[in-house]
Amino acid sequence: MQINYPQIDWITFTSWNMVDYLNWRDWLKEQSGEMTEGKIKMYSGHWVGSAFIGQGTQKEKNHYIARVSGEFSNEAYKKLWSPTVKATRIDIQITKKMPDNYSARKFVDSLRSGKWGTYERDLQLIENSDGLDTVYIGSKKTDRFARMYVKNTSEGKFIRFEIEYKGDWANNISEAYNIDETVLSRILYDFVSSLPLDGEGVLQGFLDLISDVRSGIAISRRVVPTDNTYAWLIEQVGPVIWRFLNDHDRGADLASFLIKMIYQSGAGKTE
Repeated sequence: MQINYPQIDWITFTSWNMVDYLNWRDWLKEQSGEMTEGKIKMYSGHWVGSAFIGQGTQKEKNHYIARVSGEFSNEAYKKLWSPTVKATRIDIQITKKMPDNYSARKFVDSLRSGKWGTYERDLQLIENSDGLDTVYIGSKKTDRFARMYVKNTSEGKFIRFEIEYKGDWANNISEAYNIDETVLSRILYDFVSSLPLDGEGVLQGFLDLISDVRSGIAISRRVVPTDNTYAWLIEQVGPVIWRFLNDHDRGADLASFLIKMIYQSGAGKTE
């Protein structure tokens, strides 16, 4: 998980162009992880991790889709984009260290009593017993709404502000991002600054961070979420280990190291 820097967290492309589909399919074959058959709505295709490439029929013509969610989508964007694709959804997020004594309920109450001006957005709070609460800002029925939620990692808890765009919003942002990657920070700043500042200082913290990103002060840093560590190990580290095991020069040494580690850990032993 990258923190302190804007990222794409979901991208959906569609296309009428078979060349796009063939390129997407070749890209999917290059990804690490098991490929499985799947379906999204009318599209049939294949999954690898959080990536799906499929084809369906619209207006009696073949129509194609590429969808990638999570951190993987940020690097996948450049590989999947072409002048003939259309973005139908794009999510933009920025994640930072959770402020001390953060309370999602206090945050929502503060926003509800704030000065919204002529346009007040819907607010919904989803509280969880583990403290990983989510606040929804705006209506899910519209082409633009946001959510702010807590993520737990081995380095502590972090808070993520994420905006989901669909329709023309998504495609316009995609086109702008393809030209200038710094557009993500401007989009986030414009949305967050349109909200009333909360008394907890949460939104101001995001505004300060985004300003630091735009001025070059803030840089991206990686942390590993505790709830995704096993998946990360299998999906990301696993293929790397496998590649080195098949390396002519280093395979034998790595195999010996892994065997020793397994033996010393007692994994798989029965009483």
